[in-house]
This record gives sequence, structure tokens and C-alpha cells, in this order.
Amino acid sequence: MPTLAAMPTLAHVSPIAVARPRPRPPCTKNHHRRGGCLVSSADARGSATTPDERDGERDGERASGAGDARLAPGTSTSAGATSRMRAIVDKLGGLVLSPSGVDADSGPSDARSRSASGGALPFGAFVRDAVRAAANTVTASFDEYASEAPERKALDERRRKARTLVAKRRKLRRDAQTRAELVAARPALEIFKLNQAQRREIGLDCDEMHFLPVGDASGWSAALLRYRPEGGVMRKRPIVMVPGCASNGMTFDVDREVSLPRYLTDRGHEVWIIETRGVGYARRWTRPRSDYMDRIGVEDGDGAIMEVPAMRSVGFGLWDFDTLLNEDLFTSCEYIAEVCKRGDLAGIGHSMGGMLLASLAAIGPKARDIGHTSSWSITRVVTLASCLECSKESDPKSPASVYARFSALAGHLPRGLTANPSTTTVQLPIAPASVATAEAFSLVLGPPPQSDGDGDGQPPDAAKAFWRNSVSPVTCHPGATNSEYLRRLLLRGFNNVPLSLLLQMATLFTPGGMRSRDPDMGVDDTSVVRAKPGAADDSTSRERLKYLDALEAASPPVCAIAGDVDPIFPPNQVKSYAARANAEYHCFGDPRAARDDPDAHFSHYDVICGRFAPKLVFPVVAEFVARDADGKSETNTRVPLRAEID
Repeated sequence: MPTLAAMPTLAHVSPIAVARPRPRPPCTKNHHRRGGCLVSSADARGSATTPDERDGERDGERASGAGDARLAPGTSTSAGATSRMRAIVDKLGGLVLSPSGVDADSGPSDARSRSASGGALPFGAFVRDAVRAAANTVTASFDEYASEAPERKALDERRRKARTLVAKRRKLRRDAQTRAELVAARPALEIFKLNQAQRREIGLDCDEMHFLPVGDASGWSAALLRYRPEGGVMRKRPIVMVPGCASNGMTFDVDREVSLPRYLTDRGHEVWIIETRGVGYARRWTRPRSDYMDRIGVEDGDGAIMEVPAMRSVGFGLWDFDTLLNEDLFTSCEYIAEVCKRGDLAGIGHSMGGMLLASLAAIGPKARDIGHTSSWSITRVVTLASCLECSKESDPKSPASVYARFSALAGHLPRGLTANPSTTTVQLPIAPASVATAEAFSLVLGPPPQSDGDGDGQPPDAAKAFWRNSVSPVTCHPGATNSEYLRRLLLRGFNNVPLSLLLQMATLFTPGGMRSRDPDMGVDDTSVVRAKPGAADDSTSRERLKYLDALEAASPPVCAIAGDVDPIFPPNQVKSYAARANAEYHCFGDPRAARDDPDAHFSHYDVICGRFAPKLVFPVVAEFVARDADGKSETNTRVPLRAEID
């Protein structure tokens, strides 16, 4: 008898196809036709039963008692509701292909007479009874399924735990093999000194690049961009800078005119920009050095070739906020203190970089530990357009961050996606999207003008107006940042971001603010360079540390700077965070000016590369990082831009 999977639907079966079975492939046996059914010659010789009797026998054997459901729907049998359902469906399928109640050569009148004489039911009547029995059996199947729910749930939980245990054991074996390979591939520290031509080629003004291996088996070397003070003599404490999420060192040094590192080196500081794994010029150990170097001909160099460091995008990688905090920053700060021979470091971070440095000051070594248990400490921090909590609870009146709307989606993602290392390793393609945006703008309207100023009596320039008023209103206020700098940032200032990092960053927008890693995320923390923070010391602990609470308890000197129209970290949220951290608070921008005034407002990136940042923001930063241990002031001021300009 054909199976249900091979049975055509009733909607596609013609009357002829119902009355006659489809032709079968030729067989080696000798067949005879009897009563519309094909039987072998052996059956014809050895059996005296009629086709109707044979059909009844086969139906009874296949149903195993379930055929009685046609006469007594819902009757319980030892086979269970599921078995009865299968038997009924199989019987119905067999009758559709070869009905026993309707002969191929007989008409409806013959069927009615056969029914009246006590023979098989007409085909239509049987179908109705079978459908009725099927409906009752489906109901019983659901009842049976519901009654077994507790036992089935417990069994599924045991199976899930067993699968998890097996997966963990396999992962440990793979990690051990991978760790051994990474330890063997760990490169040595490399210091690359840049000349003027190389600096011009990469678009950065740093003096050196230090490629520092992080840990023993992380697989990454952080890129430390070193800016040496004028004359090479450091008169003030070293400064470490950390860019934001998806950003690299170019956000601090997009041009010499708006370079915060050079502004500080001119005042006696040595500055280091830390590009953590996956960012900027950071390198994987498993890729050869030649992949991270470009060979370029030197102008007027008589065919000479020079090497230039190159950025390479990352497509996969599993790390998060805690990885960058506990591994990359710990290792980098220890190295910087060793090179500078001074351990009291100041930190300046933009966006997520400010969050990382504030968290490091909260959980890392303290100033009193220098020379005893540690060689370094972040003794004061400046957070630019950044905070550790950005929720409705911290400031109910503040507008929601634009990123909070996207982070809310993380709570709706399937757990199998958010807690699966094979999926959270995926990197969101920020870099190619950023480059495509810049190239599309240039293709349609041409490159941005060299100068943003409008000449007297000159007609409006469409490209200039577009670049000034339409490019990335989320990150820069229209007209507040030079359009050429915007294009450079779009082309070279952004990198890809792992999903695992964004999922942890989503806690920033929940009550209580930024939290330590979710243990279920599957991020490997066995290569952590230093002890984990606070409640996260126990890897089996379900307690998650709130970094703002830790910062409030540690109370290091903090200066919080906000832009008055920043939609990512709204100024009221930064102000609330500053109050919790007992920090200075400065908000740049003139609230009295028109909203569309390009000279009066600061957005997310305008505080570090805007046209007025060197005049207004940089002096506040430089004054704060230059203070001594007793120089902290308790100010909470807003700097009106118009007053400064006038």
C-alpha cells in the first residue's frame, strides 16, 4: 500500500485517477487483473478470496485495531492516540489510491446497492467517517501530549544538560588545542617608527606604533600609537586614550588642526592611543606580518619602496566589553607605564572608550598600589560623550538614546543566537558600510569642499550644502565638523564590531547601567591577564557587576564632558552619571541658539573633532589631566559657545 508521503492530495486527483491506480513499472512476475486490482499469478492460483476480502484483511492488519475508530470515534486503544491517528490516515490514503468500496468498472448505483446488501461502505461515506474519527483522534492526541508535559519537560531538561556537558567537553578540547597553537604563534613585541612620508600616507601624526601581544593566548596584538612631546621630554603624566565602539585612533587625530593628542603633547604630556583587538592597526597572530604592511613607492625616491602599516577588517571574532577591559587595557597600561617609567596615568576616552577607562579606574589598581602591588594606575579620567548608565531610570525626562532603540532588539533575539559562540562571533560590517556611504556621497555630489566657509557673492554649492547638513546627523551636528574630516572618518575611522560586544553594551540602556559579562554568552575568559573585577571573580557566579556602582565606590577623579545635542549620550544622562560618580560636568553648546545653527551646538563627535573643539573642549581636558592629586574641583558648569566666541 502506498505511504501517505507518496499520496497525491484530493484536490489534484481526477475521477479517473481515483477509480484506477497509476500504472506500475513492469515486474518479472506474471500478473493478472482481477476485479480492478493487480495480483501476481501465485496469488491468483493460491488464494480464493475476493478483492474486497483481501482489502479488508490488509486494512485490518495495517490498522491493528485502529480501524474500529471509524465505528466508535475516540475509543481508547493500547496503541495510543498517535498510533490510531497514523493508522486512520494510512487507511484513508490507501482508499484514495485504490478504493475498496467502489469498483473501477461500477457506478454509484452499484455502490449504493452494495451498501444496502451489507457490503463495504460507499467511498464518500467512508471518507466522512474517517475524517470524523481523525478529528477525534487529533483531540485525543493533544490531550495525551498535554498530560505528558511535566515528564516530557523533565526529560528534555536532562537531555539539554547532557548535550551542554558534551559540548563543553568538546569545546575544552578544542580550546586546549587552539590555545597551544596560539601560544606557539605568539609574536614578539614590534616597534615601528614612522617618518613624515609614512605619517602622511596613513593619515595619522603619531611618532611610533607599538604592536603589543596581549596575554599568552589571546591571538591578538594591540596597536599602541605613541605621540611624543615636543623635544622628546615628558614633563607631565602620560595619557592613554581609547576610542569609541567601532572607532579607531583617527577619531582623536583626524587632522593636525583638531588633534587632541598633539594639543596635549605640546603641553608636555606623552600620549598613547590604545587600539584594542579588531580596531585600527591591531593584528591577529595567525596572519603573517606581510598582511599588515603595504609596500608603497616613495615619491622622488628613485624607485625606493617603503613599508607602511595597514588596517585589515575583521569578519569574525568573539570578545566583549570585559575582554577589552580585563585583557587589552590591563596589558597596555602596564606596558605604557614601563616605557614611560611613570605609573600615574591619566585616561581620556570617547564614547565606549570613556566607559572602558572609567570602569578601569573603578576596578583596576589604585594610586596607593603603585610600587607595591602594581606598576600603574589610572589616577584620573576624562569621559567625552560617554557615561555608564543611559536609562530612563537615571533620568526619566531625558530623551532616549538612539542606540537604546536598537539595543532593545537584543532582548527579542532568540537565546540560541545570543548565547551561541558560533553566531556571536559574527562582526557587524560597520567599516564597509561607512566606506560605501562616503563613496556614494562623493559619487553623487562630488567630494566635499576644501573649505566650509561660503565666499561672498558666490552661488550656493550643492555638494557643500549636502556635506554640511546631511552627513551623519546622529554623530555630528550639521556644519559643526569640517566636511572633509567627516569624509576621512567615514573612509578610515571605523571598524567592524562583534555581536557579542554589542549584546553586552545593551546593558548600558537598562536600569543600573553597564554590567559585566553574562556567563551564558560563551565568551572565553580563561586568558584574562589580570584578576576579574569584584563579583565576577568567580567564573561560576551569576552575579553581574554594575560598573557605575564600582565607580561610585572607588570615587576616582572624573571629568564628564557632553555635547548639548548628542543623541547617543544625551547631556542629561551624562549629568546624572557625573552626579553618581562625584565628577565634574561640562556641557558644550549654547542652549539659547537656534537648533539649526552650525556654530552653536556639539554632537557626539563634535566634542573631539568639531571646528570649535580645540578652542573650547581641549583646554578643559588639558587643565583637568594636568592637576595633581589634590587639585580636584567640584564644578558643574555649562560652557555657552556664544559667550566664548564673543
